[in-house]
Amino acid sequence: METLNQRVQVRENGKVMTIPLRDAYIKKLTEKAMNGTMREMLAFLKEIERFAPEMLENETTAIAVEVQFVTPDGERMDKDEFLRKSKESEKSTTP
Repeated sequence: METLNQRVQVRENGKVMTIPLRDAYIKKLTEKAMNGTMREMLAFLKEIERFAPEMLENETTAIAVEVQFVTPDGERMDKDEFLRKSKESEKSTTP
């Protein structure tokens, strides 16, 4: 926890900011998930679940949200399809 709370300098939109290492880590994971492969998106979700499970918990007030995943090639899919394809992808890349 001490390491994750250390402050580091990052450049964002041309400005240098000092933020906790954990925030820099989440920002980098988010960037990779948004621009990367399904494997990177899945890794992002697993890390959010690990470090900030409250972000994935149900709120006391119901809010309708539709989540779609869009792959770098523009394919759109819901969470279940994304998770299914991610598992298939992992199996096909495992020696």
